[in-house]
Amino acid sequence: MTSNLSALFNNAKKVTLVSVPVKEESENETVEEEIVETQNEIIKQEREYEDPLIVNAQTIFVGNVPTGCTQKELKKLFSQFGTVKSIRLRNLIPLNPKRGKRLAFIKKEFHPLQKTVNAFVRFTDETEARNATNL
Repeated sequence: MTSNLSALFNNAKKVTLVSVPVKEESENETVEEEIVETQNEIIKQEREYEDPLIVNAQTIFVGNVPTGCTQKELKKLFSQFGTVKSIRLRNLIPLNPKRGKRLAFIKKEFHPLQKTVNAFVRFTDETEARNATNL
């Protein structure tokens, strides 16, 4: 058995090294790369930080939304109180558990026993959200 193992290792293929010329970077290329990097850093710094307390104050919870209701319909309903920034639907139960909840929402393939979902509607201003709770 040891002779079989040694035969396996003795038949290894030989590897040869080949040198490939590498193109040297010019000064212009490195300067351009540095400019792009600094621009990306500036963009990251300029992104607006959103305080979670403010975001929560701008968001309302809407329970027992029928599964047949779309985000467009919700936006149309709540836009009378102000500008709707986003609508998130939660607690979806997909018909096929192997598929994701997002795909189930897009294809409207919900579990047959699920009749309602929950929605979070975010407004641009806290007063708009407060006014929408009077609905």
